Amino acid sequence: MRKKVNSVQLIVSLSIILISIILLLLQRKYWSEDVTINSVLCGLIGSGVMLLITTVFVDYKTEYDVWNDWKLEKIFKTRVEKNQESDPKLKQHNLSRLDAVAFGLSNFRAFHTNDIQNCLNHGMNIRMLVMDPDGTFVSQREKEEHDAPGNISVAIKDLVSWAKELNQFSSNGKIEVKFYTSMTLDFYWRIDDELYVGPYMYKKKSQQTITYKFVKGGVGFDLYTSYFEDLWRDADNISAV
Repeated sequence: MRKKVNSVQLIVSLSIILISIILLLLQRKYWSEDVTINSVLCGLIGSGVMLLITTVFVDYKTEYDVWNDWKLEKIFKTRVEKNQESDPKLKQHNLSRLDAVAFGLSNFRAFHTNDIQNCLNHGMNIRMLVMDPDGTFVSQREKEEHDAPGNISVAIKDLVSWAKELNQFSSNGKIEVKFYTSMTLDFYWRIDDELYVGPYMYKKKSQQTITYKFVKGGVGFDLYTSYFEDLWRDADNISAV
């Protein structure tokens, strides 16, 4: 939240003061002094000063500032658009962390395995929370996305195998995968100081859903990253692979 001065009221008060002072000076220099006119002009100056004080110190508006408070940098209409921004960052190979809540990441694995391997070799560590492929909620999610039975479950198991294979060839960083047993968690994708989050929608593929980008230093980033850490340590819902 931040205070915002009423700009119209500020301009009006300054204009009253300025015009009144100019008229008062002109009246004294070029016209005969008139006590009544002087009183009126001095009264206007006083009113303008009072209005200015009220505008600056009392009658301000409280504006909700999404950027300064939450550091909400972007809103993507689809997760595909988010991928177009975030995925190329992996080519830098100098990242330190990637945390995710997702499903099987089939497309991601198909196009970015080499980049992930290079990132791991340069020291990046990856933590992934994915739904238990043998749990009761996977089949429900497949129905909600109108996906073929077993597709998401198989994709998650393939993700686990993919992670184990990359870990075998990594000389530095590792991928750690954990299963969660609750209903579907929101999508979460953190790359160092940038965070992308969004829902999983009914009857929509995950790549077609809205996604929000928060950056470090705001309420949004702190709230979601703390939540991820709590999930990661939650022994009641999370199990190591």
